[in-house]
Amino acid sequence: MKPISVRRAILLAAACFGILYSAIPAAAQITIYAQEVGPDVVFTVSGSIDPGTPDRTNFYESETFFDSNLSSIKAWQSDHLVNQYYLVESVDIGGGGSLKDVGIGAGDNFSITISVLTLDDDYVANSPINTTLTFPGTTFADLFVDVEGGPYVWTVINSSATITLQFSPPATSSVATTNSAPLDFTAVKNSLKKKIKKLKKKAQQARKRGGLRAAKNLLKNAKKLQKKLKALG
Repeated sequence: MKPISVRRAILLAAACFGILYSAIPAAAQITIYAQEVGPDVVFTVSGSIDPGTPDRTNFYESETFFDSNLSSIKAWQSDHLVNQYYLVESVDIGGGGSLKDVGIGAGDNFSITISVLTLDDDYVANSPINTTLTFPGTTFADLFVDVEGGPYVWTVINSSATITLQFSPPATSSVATTNSAPLDFTAVKNSLKKKIKKLKKKAQQARKRGGLRAAKNLLKNAKKLQKKLKALG
């Protein structure tokens, strides 16, 4: 057999490495940036991700949710079939009560619930995700989050892709506050009114089905929203 030259051997090795490397998918990243903006807390989700093969399929109805104790954040704007992916473990970001249907979501559907990542079933790996979740009249203290303990990182089991949550301390500059333009809460108020109406309708339906406890919880959430609406003036 004719011996292979050193140059040719190097080229062959490089080609094999290139094929092997290209077969390994890159794990794109998602960042959730949380900040106190005026009287509100705003979560901004951005980036892209390759979550790998879904572990299960489910169905989600429109809903917003946050629970620091369960390390859960959900901004779901439309009823949709979803794919769910298991995370290595839940992340401890604080400890407190939950806020359900009091946030205002916008953009792409996105959810982390305890140790499960949920995306629309038609999400294409590595395509952009842009989502915001706003809690009017809320502070980090109200959410019982551990701001200083971050950043917090979840890892998707099937692809090793990561989702990172970072909290930003509240702005304290009086100059920035003085020079900032007046905040317009018209859109927020309209959204809150719609959510209150929706919660009351759900409570009425639950009561008709005999679900008195569910109806009570729905009305309780509606009352919270009414307080937020009143606080906005």
